[in-house]
Amino acid sequence: MSNSNGVDSAESGIIQPTWDLETIIATVSTNPEPGMAISALHAIRETLANGSDEQLDFFPVLPVAQFLVKSLSRNGTFEENLLAARGIAYLCESLPSSINTVVSCGTIPAICEQLQGMEYLDIAEECVKVLEKIADEDPLSCLRGGAVTLVVNLIVFFSCNIQRTAMSMVDLSIGSCTEEDASLVVDAVPTLCSMAKHEDLQIADCATFSLLNLVRSFSGSSVLLDELCKRGVISTSIEILSDLFGAGVDERCINSFDLLTTAAAHSLLVTRTLLELNVGSIIRKYLLLIPDHSDIGYVKAHVFLDLIDVIVPPITKDAEDNQLIFCRENIIRDEPNLFFQFAKDILSALVQILVSGAKMEIRYGCVGIMYNITYFTTSDMLPDLMKNANISRCLANLLTVKNCHILVPSLKIVDTLMTKLPGYCLNSFVEDGVVNAVDELVLLHSAFAGRSEARLEETLAGHAHDCFCDVLNSHLISSSSISGSCRVENSGFVELAKAIKATYFAEEVISNVGYSKTIKKIKDSCMELKNAVDLFTSGVFSSSNEANLSSILGRVMRELTKQDSMSPNVFVKKWNIENSEALSKVFAWFNKKISKVLNTYQKIDDCMPNYIFFMDGKQLDRSLTLYQNILQQKVTAKTGYVIGPEFWENVHKVTYTRVEELSSADCSELCLRTDMSHYSDGVALLNWPKFLQSTRSLLNEFSVEPEEADFLRDVFFIMKIFESIDRYSFQILFSESKKDFAVGKVKNTEELVKVIASSDVQKEFVNAKLSDKLEQQMKDALVMKTGRMPSWCTKLMTSFPFLISFESKIKYLFLTTFKSSVNGNGRPEIPLHEIFVVNRTNILVSAEKMMAKYLGSGYLIELEYAGEAGIGVGPTVEFYTLVSHEFRKHGLGIWRGDFTSFDCPAISESSRKSLDSGLIATCAGLFPRPFSLKAKSKSKRKKTSKKFSDVINKKFVLLGQIVARAIMDKRILDIPFSRAFYKLILGQELDMYDILSFDPDLGRTLLEFQALVDRKRFVDANAELSRDASIFSFRNSRIEDLCIEFALPGYPDYTLPSKRNKEMVNIDNLEEYVSLVVDATVKSGIANQIEAFKFGFNKAFPLEALQIFNEAELERLICGEATHWNSSDLQRHVQFDHGYTSESPQAIFLLDIMLELEHDQRKAFIQFLTGSPRLPIGGLGGFSPPFTVAKRFCLNVVDEELPSVMTCVNYLKLPAYSSKEIMRQKILYAITEGRGTFPFS
Repeated sequence: MSNSNGVDSAESGIIQPTWDLETIIATVSTNPEPGMAISALHAIRETLANGSDEQLDFFPVLPVAQFLVKSLSRNGTFEENLLAARGIAYLCESLPSSINTVVSCGTIPAICEQLQGMEYLDIAEECVKVLEKIADEDPLSCLRGGAVTLVVNLIVFFSCNIQRTAMSMVDLSIGSCTEEDASLVVDAVPTLCSMAKHEDLQIADCATFSLLNLVRSFSGSSVLLDELCKRGVISTSIEILSDLFGAGVDERCINSFDLLTTAAAHSLLVTRTLLELNVGSIIRKYLLLIPDHSDIGYVKAHVFLDLIDVIVPPITKDAEDNQLIFCRENIIRDEPNLFFQFAKDILSALVQILVSGAKMEIRYGCVGIMYNITYFTTSDMLPDLMKNANISRCLANLLTVKNCHILVPSLKIVDTLMTKLPGYCLNSFVEDGVVNAVDELVLLHSAFAGRSEARLEETLAGHAHDCFCDVLNSHLISSSSISGSCRVENSGFVELAKAIKATYFAEEVISNVGYSKTIKKIKDSCMELKNAVDLFTSGVFSSSNEANLSSILGRVMRELTKQDSMSPNVFVKKWNIENSEALSKVFAWFNKKISKVLNTYQKIDDCMPNYIFFMDGKQLDRSLTLYQNILQQKVTAKTGYVIGPEFWENVHKVTYTRVEELSSADCSELCLRTDMSHYSDGVALLNWPKFLQSTRSLLNEFSVEPEEADFLRDVFFIMKIFESIDRYSFQILFSESKKDFAVGKVKNTEELVKVIASSDVQKEFVNAKLSDKLEQQMKDALVMKTGRMPSWCTKLMTSFPFLISFESKIKYLFLTTFKSSVNGNGRPEIPLHEIFVVNRTNILVSAEKMMAKYLGSGYLIELEYAGEAGIGVGPTVEFYTLVSHEFRKHGLGIWRGDFTSFDCPAISESSRKSLDSGLIATCAGLFPRPFSLKAKSKSKRKKTSKKFSDVINKKFVLLGQIVARAIMDKRILDIPFSRAFYKLILGQELDMYDILSFDPDLGRTLLEFQALVDRKRFVDANAELSRDASIFSFRNSRIEDLCIEFALPGYPDYTLPSKRNKEMVNIDNLEEYVSLVVDATVKSGIANQIEAFKFGFNKAFPLEALQIFNEAELERLICGEATHWNSSDLQRHVQFDHGYTSESPQAIFLLDIMLELEHDQRKAFIQFLTGSPRLPIGGLGGFSPPFTVAKRFCLNVVDEELPSVMTCVNYLKLPAYSSKEIMRQKILYAITEGRGTFPFS
């Protein structure tokens, strides 16, 4: 198969004649020659696309449709097939009423025939577009014509946009599916499950909705639902819900819950599978997201509750569902541990919702489910279940709700628990007020004695429109089952309350239940409180008494507010606090103390000098009153703020802390200005003031308490210190060893260099939780729409990017810079494509033209080569590889190590030509060569200046544009920049230490020279030390004896800006020489080149956007991964399909051969497969679609055939060779000889 593209007349440059309708009819009614047929196809497309209304009204639909379908047959040429498919698409789009006619002419069988023997991806994609248009009007024809399964099985080969179109067609077709059509779609289910987890949201949504439609269509057959379950529909939905948690409850999440609910309602296998997959833990997470008072929360809550409701069987059974309910009960009895884990997860979440003040409908659903759970849980498991949820306190609150829909199931829960665990529950029911609430219900009935029964029912049951009997799973309830009247009104809740009181809560039983330990603790504390108050009223109240009083109050509050404590209202009712007068005195004292701060006329510093106050995370000015501080903040936040009633009615939250608690923070801030901030050579490790400001700003975004902010600031500070130490470890180690050399501890410079060490532990700083939090924020719908992230995300990425994973940084870059999401390691989603034709023989000229036209555009650029059939991803990937190699060629004259440039006359012309054909080979990476506009003679200066300008304007500007566009389109370059060059891209300054990364010999020499300079400084500063010339020797030789000219090493024509140009280097001028060489090598000598690169890059997008990456990460972003793999990588990431499995002999041969390939052979193999010699980000696992091997069916002798590829989809078609050796020979021949062109495969 080839990713070839036939072209229209406008695209090929051939001007087609304008045909009228009569000419079209006359032509299509005959059997035209191929050339005439293609002209007719062009004319049909032109008429449909640009024809007048009159032409379209009289358009000959039937004969044209017949002609198009005939032209689409596999016997036609590539161009004829492609134009025919496009013609059908135009016909369906321009004349929707013609779709039935198009279908009746056999379009769908013709399309299916094309897809079954798919040879050209372009034709297949056009066929998918046609199917979508047909499915929009006549979905059953696509379904029953076999197109759905066929398209789904081929979907991995299509581009992202066509995959969306394909899934839209599948969704439309499956929406009309019935049980009779099961055989037509069931084989597509596994692929649909895979697409439901696709990283493209539109594709995933369509796939999820398709699965939901299948479940709905098969809901009348438990056998079909069981089959869907076996094929992974249920497990996929669970996985989707797990992955989506934290990103909000979107439509796909709701559809997944709906799918599980519908399937579980009609299939026992689904119910059992859900319990085995621990669905309770998933539901619990989502339940706890329900807002307390939100209509959106109400809608979503019922989606979660409906699923629980179908898993837990109801106690009251409908006659038509009795058998299914009994079977569910058997599952619970047969698998008690599964049900217990489910109930344990669900019950605690239900309790939290019930006590949170949720809407009445939600509370009714929760309490009904709670009743069913307690009813089916065995007595031996109930105690463990109740440990995780304070059911008794929850029941006490529910029994105070004046609504019979809540009261009846709540009373039934009480009855059930007391029946199963009378001794266990009685004490907690007394302490938490359940008994008291039941008493009040009975007393309420007595208060209405002698009045109308309707009056009581109105008080408790509410109005008619508040009936919630059918609030759960209303979409699953048959209309005949809905009576239209409330089924709770006449259920006798009062009688139920009376029966519970008489049976379990009789006075003689309750009287034997003692007060809890909590009440005893509170009583004891209040006795202490009374004594403290007596001291207060007697006037003997010191600061120590104040602290004691505060401690006592704290103990009381902790007892009243802890999780297992009794509710405060019950405590007040059950125990008459005799110390209420004492408590009121304490509160009066406390209010008086606080009122001093609230005094409008008293400054904070005067009334409470030992405290610091905060409002909205900002410290209040102690020289102002509280009123003045609040007003000042309001005015600052809102210009023209006017004090009105709203100002006095609002609550202004003010927090405070003692001054002593801030002292450690102050100390840590002072400690930031330590000697660690700079190493001895004067290069700053960290801008501490800026770092402090960014840290405070970030912590303010998190709204943390002051004491927590101090702790977090210390943590960020330490992490930044460690990261800086790791980043500058080389400089720090060398600086220390250089000091030792200066004072004589290290004897010679060779020993000095040996102590240098370097580490690379940047990945250890990545914080997985912060990265996950950032990714969740990026999935927010508003963020994805606007590309604007919350300020805390921006500040985190600006100040602490080393804490974020590389994968998260890539997504952040594309979202914030291009406002586009990224599919894993795939390219950013840009819906519009542009085709650009390039000349393989003049790649750089084509690159310049492409950049001039499309550099800053939002189009996704795909390329084709002039005179070749290939088009799309494969040729585009190869183009960036070819451009990379052009920039690496000898003779370009822009890199170090390229001595064939114009200012090196020592190289002969013949040598120059031999070198021009090869690439610059450097293990250290490419780095710009230095240029000087100050040549030694005026004539040479003019010549050099002109050529230098050419280098700047054409080479580095173009290079910057290519790199930027490659990043935008997520293409891989094969151009090994040095780490120092990446630092320049990131806006970092280079120094002497960076020279080692691209020229080790020069860098090592300069470091040793610098050590000699430092030794000379030390000796000069200490007159008593010996100035023996031997102590200034370089590798046992004097500097003077080395005969070094005052010129740039390797570049004799580069003029160093010094008056010593005619001198030789000696120990006295060595410092100036080192400084000038470093400046020429990494600063002024390359400044113009780097500015040109940045100029070209910034035309596409701001270069500053890349500063969230470090050098290693930027190299991966631009150049992908090196071709390294092992056996485990191959087994995990190489897929076998269409005739092969992982157990096939040929599959085993291939993996063995890939392991045995040498480095250059691996690069050639990957280039043969994809067009680039480097792996994408993520290595073999980064291919999208995955690297797939399929069996190539050969007409001739198999062992004589060569393998072929579909570079657009990373697809290797491998003949079934008879031996491993033959396969190796054929693969090596193909990857060597098959490069450099894109013929049909």
